[in-house]
Amino acid sequence: MRRPKWTAKLPFVGARVEKRWPGIEDVLAKTAVSINGQIYQDAWLETIEPSSEVFFMHRIEGG
Repeated sequence: MRRPKWTAKLPFVGARVEKRWPGIEDVLAKTAVSINGQIYQDAWLETIEPSSEVFFMHRIEGG
């Protein structure tokens, strides 16, 4: 199995997005994130690979 050329953590991705769309990092901090179909409420330590699909969405509330 070939290893990806790089991996990143969500804060790095957020910082890159913030450079392109200033102010969005505050919004993203209040969202859930889906990485390759797995939804995380707090994904700050999850690894993101070049082929990963990443989606930001409203947090899922339970009760």
